[in-house]
Parts: sequence; structure tokens; C-alpha cells
Amino acid sequence: MKKNSLLILFAIMIALVSCNSNNEEKPKNPSVEYLKQIMDTVPECDELLKLFNTVYLSDNHSIELRKDISSLNGLTNKLPNDCYSIKKGSFGVADSMSVEVNKDNEIIAITAAYNYEPEYSNDTAYIHEQKKYNGLLCKNGKEYSYSGKDTTYKATKWEAGNIIFELVEATIKRKKEIYSVIFDKELYHKKLIPIADISGKDVSIELENRKGWSKLK
Repeated sequence: MKKNSLLILFAIMIALVSCNSNNEEKPKNPSVEYLKQIMDTVPECDELLKLFNTVYLSDNHSIELRKDISSLNGLTNKLPNDCYSIKKGSFGVADSMSVEVNKDNEIIAITAAYNYEPEYSNDTAYIHEQKKYNGLLCKNGKEYSYSGKDTTYKATKWEAGNIIFELVEATIKRKKEIYSVIFDKELYHKKLIPIADISGKDVSIELENRKGWSKLK
């Protein structure tokens, strides 16, 4: 497995919401030496996916699932529906990042959005990312799709241990959004209980979130 790919993986990790001003300072990239220390002990495949519980930001900060949102003091802006956007300047490659919390203010999902087209491929950004993660995680993710009025969603899901990782392409009135979400499986399922019990069900959490869970209530 190439270390450069893994450095990008942990620097980019994983949001649809962007409430930042275009006048804000351009984000700095994480220290290569800092990330190298981490990557020297990173395992492969399913064991690598389990490490997605932590996302490394710039300047030696990190987002960790199950941590209280206060662990990101000074790095967030409050949004509706238990979400917080991560301030630009706190992360490197992704275009925007956010987290979702439960009623106890524990971080249960981390989202990152990217806005680019592959330079050396005819693939879409979604297909490019899908191939990358299929290779990094040593298995093809499970694919899902949904079409509604003026909307089309595609998602690929990988799962290992308590981590669910989903790559999503949302096409809304012909405009594409590409993003990925890391879920804490146990805590996210618990939060969904008043809406839907998905234990044992084969679904994409993010697609059902976007659809509104109407068929699983």
C-alpha cells in the first residue's frame, strides 16, 4: 500500500455543509512529519477502516468519534440538527467538513465534501474515489442508489467493526455533490431508534437520511 495515498486519505477525511466565508484564510496542510509518524504504524484493509474513528486535521488537531464536541472547541460553528461545521483553516484537502452529535454531545458522524474532477482519468470524482477506497480497503464496497424527483443518489458503503464509511454522490437538479461520511455504527443506530431501527438491515445510512426514512419507519 502506498504511503502517499494513505497520507492523503487521513488528511482529506471526510461534508456537505459549508458555512465559511470565501474571504477566510486558505487552510494549511497537516504536517507531513506529523502524519508520517501516524502512518508508520497504520495497518491495511479492514484494520485500516477501523482507524477511521479518528480524522487528523491541520496543526496536530483531530476529530475522534465518541469524543464530546467540546474536544473541538474553537474549531467549529454550530449548525441546525445537531451538526457543527469545521472552520476552514482547521483541515487541508477537503472543501468542507462537519460533524454530527447525539443528545449527549458525542461525535457520531464525520463528513467531508470534495469538489474536483480527476486530472488523469475520464472517471467522475465519485468513481475515482470509489476505486481508490476499494483498493485501500482491499474489497469492493456495497453499492446503493435512489432516484426521486430532480434528485439521484449513489452511495458505496464499507464496514468493519464499529465503523461504517460511505461515499456519496448526490445529483440535485443536475448539480453533483461528492462527499463521504464516517459513522460510529453503534451510537448512530441508537440515535436513529426513534425514527427507524436498522439493526440487521442492509441500507445506506446517508441515503436513508437524504430520503427521510419514509420506508423504514
